[in-house]
Amino acid sequence: GIILDKTPFYAEQGGQVADQGKIYSSGLIVEIYDVKKISDAVLHSGKVIKGKLRVGDRVSAEIDVEKRLDIARNHTATHILQSVLREVLGGHVEQAGSWVGPDSLRFDFTHFKAIDQEQMERIEELVNSRIRRNDKVIPRVMGKSEAQKSGALAFFGEKYGDKVRVVNVGDYSGEFCGGTHLEQSGQIGLFLITSEFSVAQGVRRIEAVTGRGAYMKVRKLYSMCKDMAEKYKIHEEKIPGYIASILERAKSLEKDLINIKFENFKKFCSVTLIEDSISKEKQFGGKKVISEQIDEPVEILRQYMDAIRERSGKNTFIFLSSAYEGKSFVLIGITGDLVKDLDAVLAARQVAELIEGSGGGKRDLAQAGSKNTQKLKLLKDPETLNKIIEAAKS
Repeated sequence: GIILDKTPFYAEQGGQVADQGKIYSSGLIVEIYDVKKISDAVLHSGKVIKGKLRVGDRVSAEIDVEKRLDIARNHTATHILQSVLREVLGGHVEQAGSWVGPDSLRFDFTHFKAIDQEQMERIEELVNSRIRRNDKVIPRVMGKSEAQKSGALAFFGEKYGDKVRVVNVGDYSGEFCGGTHLEQSGQIGLFLITSEFSVAQGVRRIEAVTGRGAYMKVRKLYSMCKDMAEKYKIHEEKIPGYIASILERAKSLEKDLINIKFENFKKFCSVTLIEDSISKEKQFGGKKVISEQIDEPVEILRQYMDAIRERSGKNTFIFLSSAYEGKSFVLIGITGDLVKDLDAVLAARQVAELIEGSGGGKRDLAQAGSKNTQKLKLLKDPETLNKIIEAAKS
């Protein structure tokens, strides 16, 4: 680490990442990749590319200006975002944390429910509207009490001295802040929200990009749309409808395929398979138990379940499992005469625990599923099957 008598580097603090750059002199180059404040000292961490360092050397320090501006764009945008959130969602919104880097920003705030699409669009629109106003960004150092009287927002839990720095953006945002900012809000360029989600009880997070990051995102998405439009010979604005129609058609074809597949299944081998399954039945506690793995879509398993329940007669507990397209499904069916004493939903929950998934359904037919296909083999184990049946007793 390097300590200088004075430095232009911003040390990581208040949710803002440190500047990067270099320290150099004749015959010396040090690339600085991190800066931290330790007590009253600023410690520059870096890698010596050329030369040697000695105590007392006279050096020049130079930050990466483009990266500093990218960070400043995100930081000033964070202040504007907070003021807009309070306007759209209400005065209960308070900062609960933030992170500002050169590529993106995130802002945590107090709010009791998810933001709907209309509100999201309104928030993004208002932030960009204020960016286009190109208001001045004015930092001022003042007494703490004076800052509080001015209505400036303070970060909850942060400790402040008698003198504080307040950053104002136009006439709508004032916050206690020691970070780096732009001179005018218009330098942000563009603001895009990339995600919004919950991070804790009553705390939500917005992630966004600005400036160069926002431009690159728009550029990438536009290029994708343009390529798709050219490939499929359609207008760019018609792409969403085109995709929706393809998905609807695919869903219809998949349904037709399953029906055809099951008709063939019934025509050529269902009777044989059903009789074979019934012939393998076991007895547990006076009940017939059938457990088969058929690696087909769950829709086919449902139709096979109906057929096997019809042919197996009374007093039968049936497990049909499938490992299909990287997922596992288990159907649990019981014949009508057992419904008064057994509950397939209870059995499904027990199976769900076994295969590390979830389950539910009706008393006579339930389903469990997970992403673990390796656990299905346990449904061939007599002890496991007996445990599941015991769990199904209501």
